[in-house]
Amino acid sequence: MACGGCSGAAGRGCQVTRTIGRRKRTGSADVFDKRYQPIPRPDGSLLRDWNDPEILAADIRYVWSVTDCDGRLYVTPGYAVVNYFGRLLCAVPWPDVEMENPDYRYA
Repeated sequence: MACGGCSGAAGRGCQVTRTIGRRKRTGSADVFDKRYQPIPRPDGSLLRDWNDPEILAADIRYVWSVTDCDGRLYVTPGYAVVNYFGRLLCAVPWPDVEMENPDYRYA
């Protein structure tokens, strides 16, 4: 079945239609820090804006988004745009299969 936006089959490399399942919300900020090693900015803070030059130049697998979900902050892999609070640039990339990565509690 084609997705209607391209000639590929939906779910197999199609860039137009992608079903996103519910991501696990497990993992603490300490586990996240140890596993992915966020890189501080020159002023010592970790949060970056969407237009930070280092974020824009980085491979997406090194970028995490801090999002607000029902009053709690979570870190999720890649570029989230809904309830976006800030971005983190990390020294260690997240694995290739994005949905296998859990969200981590940020605060």
